[in-house]
Amino acid sequence: MNQQIREEARQALGELKSSIYRNFVMIKSEKFVEACKESLKDAMLDLPKKTYSSVVAQSLGEKLNKPPRKASCCSVLIAAENCNSGDVRKLFKAQVNPRKEKIGIRHLKEISENRILVNCASEEDREKLMTTIEANPKFLKPTVPKRKNPTMMIRNVPNDVADSELLDFGISLVGPDISSRIPCTGVLPGLGLPSISS
Repeated sequence: MNQQIREEARQALGELKSSIYRNFVMIKSEKFVEACKESLKDAMLDLPKKTYSSVVAQSLGEKLNKPPRKASCCSVLIAAENCNSGDVRKLFKAQVNPRKEKIGIRHLKEISENRILVNCASEEDREKLMTTIEANPKFLKPTVPKRKNPTMMIRNVPNDVADSELLDFGISLVGPDISSRIPCTGVLPGLGLPSISS
């Protein structure tokens, strides 16, 4: 029995050796190598060329493809009487269930004056949140944050320009809501340093 197994093993090894030798001779031939190179070139030409930015964009995911959204465009300020920010957060979580109401909330942040700021995913979600909270006005009071105009600082104004001329120019650019809170600044001659005109 052992000799029969040995003979079968020798035959199998002989067949394996001959097939390896045949494949090695075929691979070693120049035509086979050239055919492999040609097929590789054809495959590489069929692939679209990728730019650096397309490869990086895929690695970062969809974050780059979405336009940036301002956090304040869909925000709601929520306050409650006689509560600190932590208590307002707990009341909000107890009263509003975003999954049940199907409200998209991106971020919830505790802010000053015992309030929380809730950033919603869209305008519709903000309206849903406002109506949900206003339906039970027992504790929470929602408000939409007011937009503020940015403070504009104009530097390197020549000393011969009067404040009224500068304000007239600023009003024509921005609108009638502009007001002068601080004195206009000018440039000290020769130094290039700002100075406050009186």
